[in-house]
Amino acid sequence: MNVADKYFIETLKDIKKNGVYDKNPRPKYEDGSEAYSKYISQVLHKYHIKNSEFPITTLRNGSLRMAFNELKTIYIDQSNKEDDFRKNNINWWTPWMNEGGDLGTAYSWNLESGITFDVEKVEEPSPLYGVCEVEEEIKIESSVDDKVYQQDSSYPFIVIDNRTEKTSNGTYKYTIQFLKTGFKKILRCNDMNRQIKKNMIITDPTSVDSYGFGCIKDLSLKESNPIEYTKWRSMIKRCYNKKSGSYFGKASVDDRWRVFDVFLRDLKYIPNYFLAKRDDFKGWELDKDYYSDEVKIYSKHTCTFLPRKLNSLYSNKTYFIVEDLKTSEKKYFIGLNDLEKFLNKKHLDSLLYRLRKNNKEEVFECNGYKIERVKTPMRFKNSKNQVNELLKSLENDKFSRRHMLSFFNWKEQDKKQLVECAFQSLFTVKVLDGVNYIDQTLIQRSSDFITAGMINCSQYVMLGMIITNHMKYVTGEEWKLRNFTWFVQNVHIYDRHFNALEELLERKPLDIQPTIELVCKPKDFYSHTIEDFKFNVPKIEPLKEKLEIAI
Repeated sequence: MNVADKYFIETLKDIKKNGVYDKNPRPKYEDGSEAYSKYISQVLHKYHIKNSEFPITTLRNGSLRMAFNELKTIYIDQSNKEDDFRKNNINWWTPWMNEGGDLGTAYSWNLESGITFDVEKVEEPSPLYGVCEVEEEIKIESSVDDKVYQQDSSYPFIVIDNRTEKTSNGTYKYTIQFLKTGFKKILRCNDMNRQIKKNMIITDPTSVDSYGFGCIKDLSLKESNPIEYTKWRSMIKRCYNKKSGSYFGKASVDDRWRVFDVFLRDLKYIPNYFLAKRDDFKGWELDKDYYSDEVKIYSKHTCTFLPRKLNSLYSNKTYFIVEDLKTSEKKYFIGLNDLEKFLNKKHLDSLLYRLRKNNKEEVFECNGYKIERVKTPMRFKNSKNQVNELLKSLENDKFSRRHMLSFFNWKEQDKKQLVECAFQSLFTVKVLDGVNYIDQTLIQRSSDFITAGMINCSQYVMLGMIITNHMKYVTGEEWKLRNFTWFVQNVHIYDRHFNALEELLERKPLDIQPTIELVCKPKDFYSHTIEDFKFNVPKIEPLKEKLEIAI
């Protein structure tokens, strides 16, 4: 008997024998009846993933693909919208959705803290975490005739395969490859040289042809990310289109971002990206000079997403640092308006006149304050994304005791459509024999055990595996998930699931250990898909009675 089956049976027996019935339950069944439950508390299961112990029971079926899809929606897509859950074939959250079609401030909403309206002094761009500097080089195959063909400079290509037999319409088939992007396509014509002379332009569909700068390796990304594509194309247009006005010749795009695929991947680590995405990017702009008024390049290090109102505010280059001479406390101000309110302008007319008249870096003392006019930009504090901060801390401070992800947010509890069951994950790193091992703990306040208990555990094991694979990608070191511990405060079975309880206890566990394997090469966190996993799980007969869901 594997460990998961042992825990599963023991927990079922414990609930049956020692469980306590609740009173005045909040949950209800679909027919409106109160959903009573029998529960035990403070349950802990521990799995040694390193020794191939996985939290997958052989007593009942459960879709690991669906478990991953929910994980993807919450942690990778960072969405709590019904439409995004449905795109990933997740439908069980529908009864919880509000009129706006989302879960309010539950789950992924809490992964992004939001812009804090505290002003801070910004010295220089901080390195963007999470992206690998080394990109795959474009692989160009051998030419069959050592010639480069092109009608103009935009689309040079070579012929890498020339089939001499005629096709059904009397033409020859050429396989060509564009040198700028590496994209391949099949061309049918009688003669390549004649085709060129006809001045029939052979276009590269992955190239941003209007401006001669950008390209797309995976065309499907354009269709699945239309708003991000528009942002990318507009960015290139502003910098490289002669008709773009003041931007042309004064700003540029980092070479790394000439490839849309790379731009799209980097965006996940750009400050405020998920906040902007939450609003469908309405009213949000990709800003290049948050860290400095002098920055003239769009890059992964210099950019952030900003609300349009804030972005326009930063065009004001008058910044002040006000220091309380008694406490040494410092406050930062953008422009004169807020400074006037703070200083009480009735008694400071002379000083304020001097501040308005000159735009020099000066220092004044007034009413116990030292006022310094500076050129260094002042900015509202950007948001911090929990996932990105976790990944950053694992790389830069691996022995920290503060590696965690949490949905708990007391200030927003009343705006949640539901209070999260699995609400906190903790991670500890141990270096053993040159390998970075992660011990992961999932904490739940509550678990509908038969319905979702084992699914939640498997789901978070996949999360841990994705994190270790990401760390391999950015560090080049070996990272593995070592132990997984599940702690839940309240484990319960609903009254309409008691027949299922008895059926499960009558079943005999299979003498096998189901497994989850991550089979892809190291890649960044947000690039993982269900296809990266291999599940070795037996087919199990479904329960005789359908489990009614209580909400």
